[in-house]
Amino acid sequence: TYTTYKITNAIIHYKKNYKENNLLVKQSIIVNLIDSIVSILTLQNTLILVNGEMDNMTGLVIITSFILYGFVLFITIFSFCQNIKYK
Repeated sequence: TYTTYKITNAIIHYKKNYKENNLLVKQSIIVNLIDSIVSILTLQNTLILVNGEMDNMTGLVIITSFILYGFVLFITIFSFCQNIKYK
């Protein structure tokens, strides 16, 4: 429930403040998005470890971690380019 709340909250704040000109607000939104992505990975790994299925799920963990961290990298580079444009 907490992870779902974080994801929903981050997306709502992103949609509301997307056109904001304040750099601090934009960075806060990006940090919330990245935090929600990391909470997905944490929840996934915790559930796999609790159920004791880590041997069968190693490939899934590697693939989803790679995709989500790639998404974090994309968000970071995209926000960095936008910040350079505003300066």
